[in-house]
Amino acid sequence: MITLLALITFSSFELDIGELEIQGPSATVLYQGVYGAPMKARQAEIVRGELVLALKARGLTLQLAKRQHMLADDLAQQHALELELELGLETQSLARAKGLLAYHQGKPSALWKDHERVCRLYFSAAHAFHRSAKPRQRDAALLRMSACQEGPLKVLPYSQEALLTVWRKLRVSGTSTLTLRGANAANRVYLDGVLLGSLPLQVSDIAAGQHQLLVVDGSGGTLRSFQLKAGQSSLLELPSSRPEFADLLLTTSEHSVLVAELRRSGQIEGIIVFNKARNGLLGLVYSARGAALVEARDAKSLATLLAAAAAKSVAKQAPLPAIGLRLKGLSLGAGVAQKGFNDLRARGARVDWQVSGRLTQNMVDYAAKVLGKSPQALRAKLQAGRQRGAWGSESGFWLSLLALRADLSPEIAPVAGLSLLRLQPVSALQNIWLTLGVELSFGGFAAQPAGSGWDPLLHPVDPITASEEGLSERIRLRGSGALAARGLLGLAWHKPSSPWSLGLLGQFGWRQINADLLHEQLAQGLESSAQLLRRTGEFTWDGGLVGARLLGLYRLGPWSVGGEFYFEQSEFEAVELDLLIPARSQVGGLSLLLGRRF
Repeated sequence: MITLLALITFSSFELDIGELEIQGPSATVLYQGVYGAPMKARQAEIVRGELVLALKARGLTLQLAKRQHMLADDLAQQHALELELELGLETQSLARAKGLLAYHQGKPSALWKDHERVCRLYFSAAHAFHRSAKPRQRDAALLRMSACQEGPLKVLPYSQEALLTVWRKLRVSGTSTLTLRGANAANRVYLDGVLLGSLPLQVSDIAAGQHQLLVVDGSGGTLRSFQLKAGQSSLLELPSSRPEFADLLLTTSEHSVLVAELRRSGQIEGIIVFNKARNGLLGLVYSARGAALVEARDAKSLATLLAAAAAKSVAKQAPLPAIGLRLKGLSLGAGVAQKGFNDLRARGARVDWQVSGRLTQNMVDYAAKVLGKSPQALRAKLQAGRQRGAWGSESGFWLSLLALRADLSPEIAPVAGLSLLRLQPVSALQNIWLTLGVELSFGGFAAQPAGSGWDPLLHPVDPITASEEGLSERIRLRGSGALAARGLLGLAWHKPSSPWSLGLLGQFGWRQINADLLHEQLAQGLESSAQLLRRTGEFTWDGGLVGARLLGLYRLGPWSVGGEFYFEQSEFEAVELDLLIPARSQVGGLSLLLGRRF
Protein backbone atom coordinates (compact mmCIF):
# COMPACT_ATOMS: atom_id res chain seq x y z
CA MET A 1 0.00 0.00 0.00
CA ILE A 2 1.32 3.45 -0.85
CA THR A 3 0.39 6.95 0.26
CA LEU A 4 0.24 9.61 -2.40
CA LEU A 5 2.26 12.58 -1.24
CA ALA A 6 3.34 15.38 -3.53
CA LEU A 7 3.91 16.58 -7.06
CA ILE A 8 7.35 18.15 -7.18
CA THR A 9 7.05 20.08 -10.42
CA PHE A 10 6.04 23.37 -8.80
CA SER A 11 7.92 23.57 -5.55
CA SER A 12 7.08 27.20 -4.75
CA PHE A 13 3.32 26.71 -4.57
CA GLU A 14 1.27 25.81 -1.53
CA LEU A 15 -2.00 24.25 -2.66
CA ASP A 16 -3.57 20.89 -3.46
CA ILE A 17 -3.75 20.70 -7.23
CA GLY A 18 -6.58 18.14 -7.29
CA GLU A 19 -6.74 14.87 -9.21
CA LEU A 20 -4.92 13.51 -12.26
CA GLU A 21 -6.31 10.47 -14.06
CA ILE A 22 -4.42 8.57 -16.78
CA GLN A 23 -6.88 6.24 -18.52
CA GLY A 24 -4.98 3.12 -19.57
CA PRO A 25 -2.81 3.51 -22.68
CA SER A 26 -4.57 6.77 -23.61
CA ALA A 27 -2.42 9.86 -24.19
CA THR A 28 -4.95 12.05 -22.36
CA VAL A 29 -4.71 13.00 -18.69
CA LEU A 30 -7.94 14.17 -17.04
CA TYR A 31 -7.49 16.99 -14.56
CA GLN A 32 -9.96 17.52 -11.73
CA GLY A 33 -8.94 21.08 -10.86
CA VAL A 34 -7.49 23.09 -8.01
CA TYR A 35 -8.53 22.18 -4.46
CA GLY A 36 -6.34 24.51 -2.46
CA ALA A 37 -6.21 28.27 -2.19
CA PRO A 38 -3.78 29.88 -4.69
CA MET A 39 -1.37 32.03 -2.70
CA LYS A 40 -0.91 34.55 -5.51
CA ALA A 41 -3.02 35.98 -8.30
CA ARG A 42 -3.46 33.74 -11.36
CA GLN A 43 -1.63 30.90 -9.62
CA ALA A 44 -4.32 28.37 -10.58
CA GLU A 45 -3.80 29.30 -14.23
CA ILE A 46 -0.04 28.99 -13.85
CA VAL A 47 -0.40 25.52 -12.34
CA ARG A 48 -2.59 24.37 -15.21
CA GLY A 49 -0.20 25.88 -17.76
CA GLU A 50 2.81 24.17 -16.18
CA LEU A 51 0.94 20.88 -16.09
CA VAL A 52 0.21 21.18 -19.80
CA LEU A 53 3.91 21.75 -20.57
CA ALA A 54 5.10 18.98 -18.25
CA LEU A 55 2.70 16.42 -19.71
CA LYS A 56 3.41 17.52 -23.28
CA ALA A 57 7.09 16.75 -22.70
CA ARG A 58 5.99 13.16 -21.91
CA GLY A 59 3.72 12.87 -24.91
CA LEU A 60 0.53 13.48 -22.93
CA THR A 61 -2.24 16.05 -23.22
CA LEU A 62 -4.20 17.62 -20.38
CA GLN A 63 -7.99 17.75 -20.43
CA LEU A 64 -10.27 19.16 -17.75
CA ALA A 65 -12.64 16.53 -16.40
CA LYS A 66 -16.34 17.27 -16.98
CA ARG A 67 -17.19 16.32 -13.41
CA GLN A 68 -14.78 18.91 -11.98
CA HIS A 69 -15.80 20.83 -8.89
CA MET A 70 -12.98 23.19 -8.11
CA LEU A 71 -12.41 25.35 -5.07
CA ALA A 72 -12.86 28.40 -7.27
CA ASP A 73 -16.52 27.43 -7.63
CA ASP A 74 -16.88 27.14 -3.86
CA LEU A 75 -15.26 30.52 -3.32
CA ALA A 76 -17.49 32.05 -6.00
CA GLN A 77 -20.53 30.76 -4.10
CA GLN A 78 -19.35 32.41 -0.91
CA HIS A 79 -18.51 35.60 -2.78
CA ALA A 80 -21.97 35.59 -4.32
CA LEU A 81 -23.60 35.14 -0.90
CA GLU A 82 -21.66 38.04 0.58
CA LEU A 83 -22.50 40.24 -2.41
CA GLU A 84 -26.18 39.41 -2.01
CA LEU A 85 -25.99 40.42 1.64
CA GLU A 86 -24.29 43.70 0.76
CA LEU A 87 -26.74 44.51 -2.02
CA GLY A 88 -29.83 43.65 0.01
CA LEU A 89 -31.01 40.56 -1.91
CA GLU A 90 -32.68 38.93 1.09
CA THR A 91 -34.57 36.11 -0.64
CA GLN A 92 -31.60 35.11 -2.80
CA SER A 93 -29.12 35.16 0.10
CA LEU A 94 -31.40 32.92 2.19
CA ALA A 95 -31.63 30.30 -0.55
CA ARG A 96 -27.90 30.40 -1.25
CA ALA A 97 -26.99 30.12 2.46
CA LYS A 98 -29.13 26.98 2.80
CA GLY A 99 -27.55 25.45 -0.28
CA LEU A 100 -23.99 26.24 0.79
CA LEU A 101 -24.39 24.73 4.24
CA ALA A 102 -26.17 21.66 2.86
CA TYR A 103 -23.37 21.05 0.34
CA HIS A 104 -20.47 21.53 2.73
CA GLN A 105 -21.98 19.55 5.57
CA GLY A 106 -23.04 16.74 3.25
CA LYS A 107 -19.80 16.43 1.27
CA PRO A 108 -16.97 18.50 2.73
CA SER A 109 -15.01 20.48 0.17
CA ALA A 110 -11.60 22.06 0.49
CA LEU A 111 -13.24 25.18 1.91
CA TRP A 112 -13.09 23.41 5.25
CA LYS A 113 -9.29 23.48 5.10
CA ASP A 114 -9.05 27.16 6.06
CA HIS A 115 -10.08 28.60 9.41
CA GLU A 116 -11.11 32.00 8.09
CA ARG A 117 -13.24 30.48 5.33
CA VAL A 118 -15.07 28.33 7.87
CA CYS A 119 -15.80 31.40 10.00
CA ARG A 120 -16.98 33.51 7.08
CA LEU A 121 -19.14 30.70 5.74
CA TYR A 122 -21.12 30.38 8.97
CA PHE A 123 -21.11 34.13 9.60
CA SER A 124 -22.52 35.03 6.18
CA ALA A 125 -25.08 32.22 6.45
CA ALA A 126 -26.13 33.46 9.91
CA HIS A 127 -26.64 36.95 8.46
CA ALA A 128 -28.88 35.58 5.73
CA PHE A 129 -30.97 33.69 8.30
CA HIS A 130 -31.06 36.73 10.61
CA ARG A 131 -32.35 39.06 7.91
CA SER A 132 -35.00 36.55 6.89
CA ALA A 133 -36.18 36.07 10.49
CA LYS A 134 -34.98 32.47 10.84
CA PRO A 135 -33.72 32.54 14.45
CA ARG A 136 -33.25 28.78 14.90
CA GLN A 137 -31.15 28.45 11.76
CA ARG A 138 -29.28 31.65 12.64
CA ASP A 139 -28.37 30.37 16.10
CA ALA A 140 -27.31 26.98 14.70
CA ALA A 141 -24.83 28.72 12.38
CA LEU A 142 -23.52 31.00 15.14
CA LEU A 143 -23.01 28.08 17.52
CA ARG A 144 -20.55 26.58 15.01
CA MET A 145 -18.29 29.64 15.35
CA SER A 146 -16.83 28.81 18.77
CA ALA A 147 -13.25 29.11 17.59
CA CYS A 148 -13.80 32.23 15.46
CA GLN A 149 -12.51 35.68 16.40
CA GLU A 150 -14.89 38.61 16.29
CA GLY A 151 -12.43 41.23 15.06
CA PRO A 152 -12.06 40.14 11.39
CA LEU A 153 -15.81 39.51 11.10
CA LYS A 154 -17.37 42.63 12.59
CA VAL A 155 -15.70 44.87 9.98
CA LEU A 156 -17.24 43.04 7.01
CA PRO A 157 -19.44 45.36 4.92
CA TYR A 158 -22.61 43.34 5.62
CA SER A 159 -21.93 42.84 9.34
CA GLN A 160 -24.65 44.01 11.74
CA GLU A 161 -24.25 44.80 15.42
CA ALA A 162 -27.55 43.08 16.19
CA LEU A 163 -26.20 39.74 14.97
CA LEU A 164 -22.93 40.21 16.83
CA THR A 165 -24.91 40.79 20.01
CA VAL A 166 -26.74 37.48 19.52
CA TRP A 167 -23.43 35.72 18.89
CA ARG A 168 -21.90 37.11 22.09
CA LYS A 169 -24.84 35.80 24.11
CA LEU A 170 -24.53 32.33 22.56
CA ARG A 171 -20.80 31.97 23.07
CA VAL A 172 -19.58 29.63 25.80
CA SER A 173 -16.75 30.80 28.03
CA GLY A 174 -13.76 28.67 29.00
CA THR A 175 -11.40 26.30 27.19
CA SER A 176 -10.95 22.55 26.87
CA THR A 177 -8.48 19.90 25.70
CA LEU A 178 -8.99 17.47 22.82
CA THR A 179 -7.07 14.25 22.13
CA LEU A 180 -7.42 12.60 18.69
CA ARG A 181 -6.46 9.02 17.93
CA GLY A 182 -6.95 6.74 14.98
CA ALA A 183 -5.68 3.60 13.34
CA ASN A 184 -4.50 5.50 10.26
CA ALA A 185 -1.77 8.01 11.06
CA ALA A 186 -1.53 9.07 7.40
CA ASN A 187 -4.68 11.19 7.26
CA ARG A 188 -4.58 14.96 7.62
CA VAL A 189 -6.70 16.40 10.42
CA TYR A 190 -8.29 19.87 10.38
CA LEU A 191 -10.00 21.41 13.41
CA ASP A 192 -12.21 24.38 12.53
CA GLY A 193 -10.18 24.84 9.36
CA VAL A 194 -6.77 24.69 11.05
CA LEU A 195 -4.37 21.94 9.93
CA LEU A 196 -3.21 20.11 13.06
CA GLY A 197 -1.13 17.39 11.38
CA SER A 198 -1.41 13.62 11.55
CA LEU A 199 -2.59 11.27 14.30
CA PRO A 200 -2.24 10.90 17.20
CA LEU A 201 -2.28 14.44 18.56
CA GLN A 202 -3.52 16.56 21.45
CA VAL A 203 -4.67 20.16 21.33
CA SER A 204 -5.20 22.35 24.39
CA ASP A 205 -6.78 25.76 24.98
CA ILE A 206 -9.63 25.16 22.52
CA ALA A 207 -12.59 27.47 23.05
CA ALA A 208 -15.54 25.66 24.60
CA GLY A 209 -18.54 25.17 22.32
CA GLN A 210 -19.28 23.42 19.05
CA HIS A 211 -16.44 22.50 16.67
CA GLN A 212 -15.93 20.86 13.30
CA LEU A 213 -13.38 18.17 12.63
CA LEU A 214 -12.33 17.28 9.07
CA VAL A 215 -10.27 14.15 8.37
CA VAL A 216 -8.94 14.30 4.81
CA ASP A 217 -8.32 11.31 2.58
CA GLY A 218 -8.46 10.74 -1.15
CA SER A 219 -12.25 10.40 -1.21
CA GLY A 220 -12.68 13.94 0.05
CA GLY A 221 -12.69 13.36 3.79
CA THR A 222 -15.21 12.98 6.56
CA LEU A 223 -16.66 15.83 8.60
CA ARG A 224 -18.09 15.59 12.07
CA SER A 225 -19.25 18.10 14.68
CA PHE A 226 -18.83 17.76 18.43
CA GLN A 227 -19.39 19.78 21.58
CA LEU A 228 -16.71 20.70 24.12
CA LYS A 229 -17.47 21.91 27.63
CA ALA A 230 -15.34 24.30 29.63
CA GLY A 231 -12.57 22.46 31.48
CA GLN A 232 -13.36 19.19 29.68
CA SER A 233 -10.72 16.79 28.35
CA SER A 234 -12.17 14.81 25.44
CA LEU A 235 -10.90 11.82 23.50
CA LEU A 236 -12.04 11.15 19.92
CA GLU A 237 -11.29 7.85 18.18
CA LEU A 238 -11.31 8.35 14.40
CA PRO A 239 -12.33 5.51 12.08
CA SER A 240 -9.82 3.85 9.77
CA SER A 241 -9.67 4.78 6.10
CA ARG A 242 -7.62 3.71 3.11
CA PRO A 243 -4.02 4.85 3.68
CA GLU A 244 -3.21 4.63 -0.03
CA PHE A 245 -5.40 7.69 -0.59
CA ALA A 246 -4.25 9.80 2.35
CA ASP A 247 -3.31 13.41 1.56
CA LEU A 248 -0.08 14.22 3.40
CA LEU A 249 2.69 16.79 3.13
CA LEU A 250 6.41 16.29 2.72
CA THR A 251 8.56 17.57 5.52
CA THR A 252 10.39 20.75 4.72
CA SER A 253 13.78 19.02 4.57
CA GLU A 254 12.54 16.23 2.26
CA HIS A 255 10.94 18.76 -0.02
CA SER A 256 14.06 20.94 -0.23
CA VAL A 257 16.36 17.97 -0.95
CA LEU A 258 14.12 16.54 -3.67
CA VAL A 259 13.66 19.85 -5.46
CA ALA A 260 17.37 20.69 -5.31
CA GLU A 261 18.50 17.26 -6.56
CA LEU A 262 15.90 17.00 -9.32
CA ARG A 263 16.62 20.50 -10.57
CA ARG A 264 20.30 19.64 -10.70
CA SER A 265 19.55 16.63 -12.89
CA GLY A 266 17.13 18.56 -15.06
CA GLN A 267 14.50 15.83 -14.68
CA ILE A 268 11.49 17.31 -12.94
CA GLU A 269 8.59 17.07 -15.40
CA GLY A 270 6.52 13.90 -15.21
CA ILE A 271 7.69 12.87 -11.73
CA ILE A 272 5.35 12.26 -8.81
CA VAL A 273 6.55 11.34 -5.31
CA PHE A 274 4.74 8.91 -3.00
CA ASN A 275 5.16 8.10 0.67
CA LYS A 276 5.13 4.49 1.85
CA ALA A 277 2.65 3.54 4.53
CA ARG A 278 5.51 2.82 6.92
CA ASN A 279 9.03 4.06 6.10
CA GLY A 280 10.71 5.35 2.97
CA LEU A 281 9.62 7.08 -0.22
CA LEU A 282 8.37 5.94 -3.61
CA GLY A 283 8.65 7.80 -6.89
CA LEU A 284 6.73 7.47 -10.17
CA VAL A 285 8.05 8.54 -13.57
CA TYR A 286 5.34 8.30 -16.23
CA SER A 287 4.72 8.83 -19.94
CA ALA A 288 1.91 8.08 -22.38
CA ARG A 289 3.03 4.43 -22.72
CA GLY A 290 4.21 3.38 -19.30
CA ALA A 291 5.58 4.23 -15.90
CA ALA A 292 8.60 3.45 -13.73
CA LEU A 293 8.27 3.05 -9.98
CA VAL A 294 11.39 3.34 -7.78
CA GLU A 295 11.90 3.14 -4.01
CA ALA A 296 14.42 4.66 -1.60
CA ARG A 297 14.92 5.26 2.09
CA ASP A 298 15.54 9.01 1.90
CA ALA A 299 14.86 11.96 -0.37
CA LYS A 300 18.39 12.29 -1.80
CA SER A 301 18.59 8.63 -2.81
CA LEU A 302 15.11 8.79 -4.30
CA ALA A 303 16.04 11.83 -6.42
CA THR A 304 19.04 9.94 -7.87
CA LEU A 305 16.91 6.90 -8.77
CA LEU A 306 14.18 9.07 -10.28
CA ALA A 307 16.65 10.87 -12.50
CA ALA A 308 18.13 7.55 -13.66
CA ALA A 309 14.68 6.11 -14.37
CA ALA A 310 13.61 9.20 -16.28
CA ALA A 311 16.72 8.99 -18.49
CA LYS A 312 15.67 5.54 -19.72
CA SER A 313 12.74 4.61 -21.89
CA VAL A 314 9.83 4.70 -19.47
CA ALA A 315 7.83 2.37 -21.71
CA LYS A 316 10.26 -0.49 -21.01
CA GLN A 317 10.00 -0.15 -17.24
CA ALA A 318 6.44 -1.07 -16.32
CA PRO A 319 3.24 -0.69 -18.33
CA LEU A 320 0.31 1.22 -16.95
CA PRO A 321 -2.58 -0.95 -15.79
CA ALA A 322 -5.38 -1.36 -18.31
CA ILE A 323 -7.80 0.58 -16.11
CA GLY A 324 -5.40 3.49 -15.97
CA LEU A 325 -3.89 5.35 -13.05
CA ARG A 326 -5.79 7.79 -10.81
CA LEU A 327 -3.84 10.02 -8.44
CA LYS A 328 -5.76 11.83 -5.70
CA GLY A 329 -4.92 14.55 -3.23
CA LEU A 330 -1.78 15.74 -5.02
CA SER A 331 -0.21 18.47 -2.92
CA LEU A 332 2.30 21.09 -4.00
CA GLY A 333 2.94 22.30 -0.49
CA ALA A 334 5.54 21.31 2.05
CA GLY A 335 5.14 21.53 5.78
CA VAL A 336 5.66 19.89 9.15
CA ALA A 337 2.80 18.83 11.39
CA GLN A 338 2.45 21.27 14.28
CA LYS A 339 0.42 21.27 17.45
CA GLY A 340 -1.00 24.17 19.39
CA PHE A 341 -4.35 25.24 17.96
CA ASN A 342 -4.28 28.90 18.95
CA ASP A 343 -0.70 29.32 17.73
CA LEU A 344 -1.55 27.75 14.37
CA ARG A 345 -4.62 29.90 13.97
CA ALA A 346 -2.64 33.05 14.77
CA ARG A 347 0.02 32.16 12.19
CA GLY A 348 -2.44 31.20 9.47
CA ALA A 349 -2.19 33.11 6.21
CA ARG A 350 -5.04 35.55 5.60
CA VAL A 351 -7.29 34.53 2.76
CA ASP A 352 -7.43 36.75 -0.30
CA TRP A 353 -11.14 37.49 -0.58
CA GLN A 354 -10.93 39.59 -3.71
CA VAL A 355 -14.14 39.10 -5.65
CA SER A 356 -13.74 38.72 -9.40
CA GLY A 357 -14.81 41.74 -11.41
CA ARG A 358 -17.07 39.66 -13.64
CA LEU A 359 -18.94 38.13 -10.70
CA THR A 360 -19.43 41.54 -9.13
CA GLN A 361 -20.68 43.07 -12.37
CA ASN A 362 -23.13 40.25 -13.01
CA MET A 363 -24.45 40.43 -9.45
CA VAL A 364 -24.87 44.22 -9.65
CA ASP A 365 -26.78 43.95 -12.94
CA TYR A 366 -29.02 41.26 -11.49
CA ALA A 367 -29.64 43.18 -8.26
CA ALA A 368 -30.44 46.37 -10.20
CA LYS A 369 -33.27 44.57 -12.01
CA VAL A 370 -34.60 42.87 -8.89
CA LEU A 371 -34.44 45.92 -6.62
CA GLY A 372 -35.24 48.56 -9.22
CA LYS A 373 -32.13 50.57 -8.45
CA SER A 374 -29.44 51.94 -10.72
CA PRO A 375 -26.25 49.87 -11.20
CA GLN A 376 -24.18 52.98 -10.46
CA ALA A 377 -25.79 53.38 -7.02
CA LEU A 378 -25.22 49.71 -6.19
CA ARG A 379 -21.58 49.83 -7.29
CA ALA A 380 -21.08 52.91 -5.10
CA LYS A 381 -22.63 51.02 -2.19
CA LEU A 382 -20.25 48.10 -2.70
CA GLN A 383 -17.26 50.42 -2.95
CA ALA A 384 -18.20 52.25 0.24
CA GLY A 385 -18.63 48.92 2.02
CA ARG A 386 -15.23 47.71 0.81
CA GLN A 387 -13.58 50.88 2.10
CA ARG A 388 -15.27 50.61 5.50
CA GLY A 389 -14.32 46.95 5.74
CA ALA A 390 -10.71 47.57 4.72
CA TRP A 391 -10.42 50.41 7.22
CA GLY A 392 -12.08 48.45 10.02
CA SER A 393 -9.66 45.57 9.60
CA GLU A 394 -6.60 47.82 9.82
CA SER A 395 -4.44 47.29 12.88
CA GLY A 396 -2.09 49.71 14.55
CA PHE A 397 1.63 49.71 13.89
CA TRP A 398 4.89 51.13 15.23
CA LEU A 399 7.03 53.62 13.35
CA SER A 400 10.60 54.49 14.27
CA LEU A 401 11.99 57.77 12.87
CA LEU A 402 15.47 59.21 12.59
CA ALA A 403 15.38 63.01 12.17
CA LEU A 404 18.14 65.32 10.96
CA ARG A 405 16.98 68.84 11.85
CA ALA A 406 18.10 72.42 11.49
CA ASP A 407 16.84 75.12 13.87
CA LEU A 408 16.52 78.07 11.47
CA SER A 409 15.22 80.80 13.77
CA PRO A 410 16.53 82.71 15.63
CA GLU A 411 19.86 81.05 14.74
CA ILE A 412 20.89 78.07 12.66
CA ALA A 413 21.78 75.06 14.80
CA PRO A 414 21.92 71.33 13.96
CA VAL A 415 19.74 68.77 15.79
CA ALA A 416 19.53 64.95 15.65
CA GLY A 417 16.49 63.09 16.95
CA LEU A 418 15.25 59.52 17.34
CA SER A 419 11.55 58.87 17.91
CA LEU A 420 9.19 55.94 18.27
CA LEU A 421 5.53 56.41 17.28
CA ARG A 422 2.47 54.21 17.66
CA LEU A 423 -0.27 54.75 15.06
CA GLN A 424 -3.70 53.36 15.95
CA PRO A 425 -6.75 53.64 13.64
CA VAL A 426 -9.69 55.70 14.90
CA SER A 427 -12.68 53.50 14.07
CA ALA A 428 -15.12 56.42 13.78
CA LEU A 429 -12.90 58.42 11.40
CA GLN A 430 -11.79 56.65 8.25
CA ASN A 431 -8.08 57.00 7.42
CA ILE A 432 -7.46 58.98 10.63
CA TRP A 433 -4.93 57.51 13.06
CA LEU A 434 -4.31 58.43 16.67
CA THR A 435 -0.57 58.99 17.00
CA LEU A 436 1.43 58.98 20.19
CA GLY A 437 5.09 58.44 20.92
CA VAL A 438 8.33 59.60 22.48
CA GLU A 439 11.46 61.27 21.15
CA LEU A 440 15.02 61.86 22.28
CA SER A 441 17.05 64.60 20.55
CA PHE A 442 20.48 66.16 20.81
CA GLY A 443 21.73 69.65 19.93
CA GLY A 444 19.87 72.72 18.73
CA PHE A 445 19.74 76.42 19.59
CA ALA A 446 20.39 77.26 23.27
CA ALA A 447 18.15 80.12 24.59
CA GLN A 448 17.96 83.88 25.21
CA PRO A 449 17.53 85.88 28.43
CA ALA A 450 13.81 86.43 28.98
CA GLY A 451 11.84 89.43 30.29
CA SER A 452 10.95 92.95 29.21
CA GLY A 453 12.20 96.45 29.95
CA TRP A 454 15.89 97.01 30.40
CA ASP A 455 17.95 94.86 28.16
CA PRO A 456 15.55 92.89 28.59
CA LEU A 457 15.48 92.52 32.41
CA LEU A 458 12.79 93.71 34.83
CA HIS A 459 15.42 94.72 37.43
CA PRO A 460 16.96 98.23 38.00
CA VAL A 461 20.19 99.28 36.34
CA ASP A 462 23.49 99.08 38.21
CA PRO A 463 24.02 102.40 40.11
CA ILE A 464 27.29 103.19 38.30
CA THR A 465 25.64 102.75 34.95
CA ALA A 466 22.66 104.85 36.03
CA SER A 467 24.94 107.78 37.06
CA GLU A 468 26.99 107.83 33.87
CA GLU A 469 25.31 108.89 30.69
CA GLY A 470 26.39 106.84 27.71
CA LEU A 471 26.95 103.67 29.71
CA SER A 472 24.74 100.59 29.40
CA GLU A 473 24.60 97.03 30.69
CA ARG A 474 23.50 93.77 29.19
CA ILE A 475 23.12 90.06 29.93
CA ARG A 476 24.36 87.62 27.31
CA LEU A 477 23.78 83.87 27.18
CA ARG A 478 26.39 81.77 25.47
CA GLY A 479 25.76 78.04 24.97
CA SER A 480 24.19 75.29 22.91
CA GLY A 481 21.39 72.78 23.05
CA ALA A 482 22.29 69.54 24.80
CA LEU A 483 19.46 67.06 25.29
CA ALA A 484 15.66 66.96 25.03
CA ALA A 485 13.00 64.35 25.76
CA ARG A 486 9.52 64.83 24.31
CA GLY A 487 6.15 63.19 24.43
CA LEU A 488 4.20 63.33 21.16
CA LEU A 489 0.43 63.24 20.68
CA GLY A 490 -1.71 64.03 17.66
CA LEU A 491 -3.53 62.75 14.59
CA ALA A 492 -2.28 61.42 11.27
CA TRP A 493 -3.93 60.90 7.92
CA HIS A 494 -2.85 57.59 6.44
CA LYS A 495 -4.80 55.78 3.71
CA PRO A 496 -3.70 52.12 3.53
CA SER A 497 -3.77 52.16 -0.28
CA SER A 498 -1.70 55.37 -0.51
CA PRO A 499 2.05 55.67 0.09
CA TRP A 500 1.61 59.15 1.63
CA SER A 501 1.02 59.93 5.31
CA LEU A 502 0.52 63.33 6.97
CA GLY A 503 0.63 64.01 10.69
CA LEU A 504 0.00 66.97 13.01
CA LEU A 505 1.52 66.36 16.44
CA GLY A 506 1.75 68.33 19.65
CA GLN A 507 4.90 67.96 21.72
CA PHE A 508 5.68 68.53 25.37
CA GLY A 509 8.56 67.56 27.60
CA TRP A 510 11.91 68.57 29.05
CA ARG A 511 14.97 70.26 27.59
CA GLN A 512 18.53 70.80 28.83
CA ILE A 513 21.08 73.27 27.46
CA ASN A 514 24.72 74.07 28.15
CA ALA A 515 24.81 77.74 29.22
CA ASP A 516 27.12 80.51 30.38
CA LEU A 517 25.56 83.83 31.50
CA LEU A 518 27.67 87.04 31.11
CA HIS A 519 26.84 90.38 32.78
CA GLU A 520 28.64 93.11 30.77
CA GLN A 521 28.99 96.92 30.81
CA LEU A 522 29.67 98.87 27.62
CA ALA A 523 29.55 102.30 26.09
CA GLN A 524 26.41 102.70 24.06
CA GLY A 525 27.06 102.01 20.41
CA LEU A 526 30.62 100.82 20.96
CA GLU A 527 30.75 97.00 21.04
CA SER A 528 34.51 96.85 21.63
CA SER A 529 34.13 98.68 24.95
CA ALA A 530 32.28 95.79 26.60
CA GLN A 531 33.67 94.82 30.01
CA LEU A 532 32.72 91.73 31.97
CA LEU A 533 31.22 92.48 35.37
CA ARG A 534 30.12 88.98 36.44
CA ARG A 535 29.55 85.54 34.90
CA THR A 536 28.11 82.21 36.03
CA GLY A 537 30.55 79.96 34.26
CA GLU A 538 29.35 76.94 32.26
CA PHE A 539 26.40 75.03 33.73
CA THR A 540 23.49 72.89 32.56
CA TRP A 541 20.08 74.58 32.53
CA ASP A 542 16.82 72.59 32.51
CA GLY A 543 13.42 73.75 31.32
CA GLY A 544 10.03 72.60 30.05
CA LEU A 545 9.00 72.71 26.40
CA VAL A 546 5.83 72.76 24.30
CA GLY A 547 5.41 72.86 20.54
CA ALA A 548 3.90 71.42 17.40
CA ARG A 549 5.08 69.75 14.23
CA LEU A 550 3.66 68.95 10.79
CA LEU A 551 5.24 65.97 9.08
CA GLY A 552 4.81 64.14 5.78
CA LEU A 553 6.09 60.67 4.91
CA TYR A 554 6.27 58.61 1.73
CA ARG A 555 6.27 54.82 2.16
CA LEU A 556 8.79 52.62 0.31
CA GLY A 557 7.97 49.10 1.46
CA PRO A 558 8.68 48.91 5.19
CA TRP A 559 10.73 52.13 4.98
CA SER A 560 9.51 55.74 4.87
CA VAL A 561 11.18 59.02 3.91
CA GLY A 562 9.83 62.51 4.42
CA GLY A 563 10.13 65.96 5.93
CA GLU A 564 8.83 68.04 8.81
CA PHE A 565 8.12 71.64 9.87
CA TYR A 566 8.29 72.32 13.61
CA PHE A 567 7.97 75.10 16.16
CA GLU A 568 8.93 74.80 19.83
CA GLN A 569 9.12 77.05 22.89
CA SER A 570 11.13 76.30 26.04
CA GLU A 571 10.99 78.13 29.37
CA PHE A 572 13.97 77.99 31.77
CA GLU A 573 13.61 78.92 35.46
CA ALA A 574 15.60 81.92 36.67
CA VAL A 575 19.18 81.50 37.88
CA GLU A 576 21.12 84.01 40.02
CA LEU A 577 23.81 86.23 38.53
CA ASP A 578 23.67 89.19 40.96
CA LEU A 579 20.24 89.47 39.34
CA LEU A 580 17.65 86.68 38.80
CA ILE A 581 17.87 85.79 35.11
CA PRO A 582 15.16 83.70 33.36
CA ALA A 583 15.59 82.39 29.82
CA ARG A 584 13.42 81.33 26.89
CA SER A 585 13.93 79.78 23.49
CA GLN A 586 11.53 79.99 20.56
CA VAL A 587 12.77 78.02 17.58
CA GLY A 588 11.40 76.86 14.25
CA GLY A 589 13.00 74.69 11.62
CA LEU A 590 12.94 71.83 9.14
CA SER A 591 13.71 68.10 9.38
CA LEU A 592 14.63 65.28 7.05
CA LEU A 593 13.05 62.02 8.21
CA LEU A 594 13.94 58.38 7.67
CA GLY A 595 11.68 55.77 9.26
CA ARG A 596 10.81 52.10 9.36
CA ARG A 597 7.44 50.50 10.04
CA PHE A 598 7.16 47.33 12.07
